[in-house]
Amino acid sequence: IGGANPGLDLNYNMEDTKLKHKNIGVLWNVHNYIIQLSREIKKKPSELDEILIKNMLGVEDRYMLSRLNSSIKEETSFFEKYAINEVPWVVERLFLDLSRTYIQLIRDKISANEEKEVVLYVLYRCIITILKLLAPIAPFVSEKIYQNLKEEFRLKEESIHLFDWPKEDAKEIDTKLENKMEMIGSII
Repeated sequence: IGGANPGLDLNYNMEDTKLKHKNIGVLWNVHNYIIQLSREIKKKPSELDEILIKNMLGVEDRYMLSRLNSSIKEETSFFEKYAINEVPWVVERLFLDLSRTYIQLIRDKISANEEKEVVLYVLYRCIITILKLLAPIAPFVSEKIYQNLKEEFRLKEESIHLFDWPKEDAKEIDTKLENKMEMIGSII
């Protein structure tokens, strides 16, 4: 879907297919990491105290939740404009940022048990929303990951495709923080 603008012919490119497969593998690994982290702290995401956790969010957590909400807003806008070819890039950048930026930043942070709960909260919120955003363009892998999470965490909804479309929380969007993190990433 993201390979060409509407109306343009596109030759099948095996290298692009391999890259997308590799990137979906990153998402798969993130979902496995969430399950592993939940087992390690012996808590399911539904058992976390959301109010307490929101008061414990660090810079990297607020950055990731801002990226999440910005991505919801951006992808919704593309769908509303029928710019379907732009949609995959939004969700792909989001889950790659989750893995390559957020998880890298929190590696030291999760040594404390309380911090592990914050990380689990952020990761779980992100993965569920990512699956909702990814479902229209990659329905099978989105569903498989959701079914794994459903089984592990005893989720009620039968399918990722039965959820409402996510809505961004404007209060969690911090464009200054996102820009600073992007600048730091490019410097590194």
